[in-house]
Amino acid sequence: MSQAFDFEAFLAKLEELAGCSICLYDFALMSEGSGLEIPYRRQTHCSAYCEAVKRSCHKRCVEEDNRRAQRALEKGQPIVDTCYAGMTELIVPIAIAGKPQGALFIGQANSLSARTAERKQTAIADRKTRRKDQLAAAFAKAPRLTRKQLDSLKPIGDGIVELVRKDWESNRAGPGPRRGPEELGDGSGLLPAGAQIPIVRRTVPRTEGIAKAIEWMGEAFATEASIEKAAKVAGVSVSTFSRKFRRETGCTYRKFLQIIRVQAASFLLKRSDMTVSEIAYAVGYQNAPSFNRAFGQIERTTPVAHIRRNIDWGGGAALPERKPQGNS
Repeated sequence: MSQAFDFEAFLAKLEELAGCSICLYDFALMSEGSGLEIPYRRQTHCSAYCEAVKRSCHKRCVEEDNRRAQRALEKGQPIVDTCYAGMTELIVPIAIAGKPQGALFIGQANSLSARTAERKQTAIADRKTRRKDQLAAAFAKAPRLTRKQLDSLKPIGDGIVELVRKDWESNRAGPGPRRGPEELGDGSGLLPAGAQIPIVRRTVPRTEGIAKAIEWMGEAFATEASIEKAAKVAGVSVSTFSRKFRRETGCTYRKFLQIIRVQAASFLLKRSDMTVSEIAYAVGYQNAPSFNRAFGQIERTTPVAHIRRNIDWGGGAALPERKPQGNS
């Protein structure tokens, strides 16, 4: 693909024509070696309503995005789906060389009746701050599109996915060698250059200190990523940091760190020859049982099941049977 091609400008023009938002879920992490420039706002739901919802429900939004993307990938075809907060979208699965890479979301649109929308906003609103009016105002700015209208955008979604696929193929002659533990190292060396863990990429804190701490966590998660060190990075006491972190991210420091480690491990399970025990140690766990428990809490499956769910590696060859250490 020509280096002069402006992918972001292309997507912006499609948004203008379609009358709704477009975002690429998980693309920055899952497709290493891309020549496409994708800004942050393109990698997450950034509508006024989505941003308002995330202020109190960020963790749930991340889980919802995972669930919806996975559903489209499992079906192997575009689906129209409404999230728990009320945004309706066309979700187009992205699979390259037979391997799941993420999903394209087209919409962030309102397809609900006024009564249903109000019910969802009431369930989300924080009674202490009386945010229901703010949510309603932000929701009113969302484009009004029916599910049928969103479904009619499938050709646009298919075209974008094909463009992504061709870019990936032109930038990578093949899937490249799968890497072993000696090539991966730890910390920021675990992932491809320029890649970011999804929860780190999508979390937008309100204060600079928490933002710096999260960026640091994305690099130090595999080593001694203690809350004391994170608080020092943020420039506040541990108690203040703990309180602010939970308020701005929607979950505790410990849970956020667990999600980072599991998402990094998920990548390694699909892209390396490391055993489960090696991956557990590489992302910061002292043993496989602890890692398996953490992985199950986040992914709702076991590491071995996760491997087998993604058995088609780059060139179409089946993943060879492995016997991960420390797994029952």
